[in-house]
Amino acid sequence: MAQLIYSAIASLDGFIEDADGNFDWAAPDEEVHAFVNDLERPVGTYLYGRRMYETMAVWDTMPLDDEPDVMRDFAELWRAADKVVYSRTLADVSTRRTRLERELDVDAVRQMKRDSARDNRLNAWLYHRNAEHYRRGDHRAWDGPEYEAWLMAKRAEIARDADL
Repeated sequence: MAQLIYSAIASLDGFIEDADGNFDWAAPDEEVHAFVNDLERPVGTYLYGRRMYETMAVWDTMPLDDEPDVMRDFAELWRAADKVVYSRTLADVSTRRTRLERELDVDAVRQMKRDSARDNRLNAWLYHRNAEHYRRGDHRAWDGPEYEAWLMAKRAEIARDADL
């Protein structure tokens, strides 16, 4: 059975993005990019919220002829993976190997995990939570007791389901 992996990126001071909603300040150097590529290599399916999908979609069509090897490597990895986008507002998806879902169906994710021969990445739960906070103007990373309680509850939920 495939692994279900959750990941998120934040600055050391707890920010996910700058005041304008960008995170280009976090562009990795070649060494870090190569490390991330190796982490991403086993991923077979990405589960995205709308905003992260819109950010990542550039990798589907980005011209790579003049780009460093690490960027070409990541683009190949990303293009080869399946993508599921969870959004109630996105009209359509524009990238290959991508499907749009209007609701996060935990049972469908469990089934994907059971059916997958490669790892799945689940970002949707936290991205949904973050989207609610972004709408209220809160751009800080989620941490502290509230995050720890949520994480413990999700871990307990997963532990109770032997199939997940």
